[in-house]
Amino acid sequence: MLTCRLKFLKAKSSCLCRIVFSVLFFGFLSVAGSFAQTHTITATAGTGGSIAPSGAVVVNEGDDQAFDITPDTGYHILDVEVDSVSQGAITTYTFTNVVTDHTISATFEINSYTLTTSVSPPGGGTITKDPDQATYTHGSTVDLTATPTAGWSFVQWS
Repeated sequence: MLTCRLKFLKAKSSCLCRIVFSVLFFGFLSVAGSFAQTHTITATAGTGGSIAPSGAVVVNEGDDQAFDITPDTGYHILDVEVDSVSQGAITTYTFTNVVTDHTISATFEINSYTLTTSVSPPGGGTITKDPDQATYTHGSTVDLTATPTAGWSFVQWS
């Protein structure tokens, strides 16, 4: 009868494996352990979106690790920085052949829109916006009021 108990102890930057066994008969026992140096990629996202995977992502040395950057509804990717260097407004990034720790961070910006109004036919009335602004951010509420000129009536929005 052979009893073998494996116990894995995780250290800060490597894995330590201790093997405890007892042999109750004469024989041979061969045990081999494999180890990999690991590195951490710290992935963060600001308000308005996400990065996946996120947090402290542990990667075996020499492996690749991909990240997906996704804005929330009403937001867009402003920038992605890898090790404090701008990569632009990208939706994916892959670290290849990881041999050191890295960082990746994504920032997002709320979408803004221009609201243009017109009256048809010209002179048939006016349209006012409240609030009257050059641009509006996603989720804003704008009240539009159509006021016909004397002798005209408002028919519909289009």
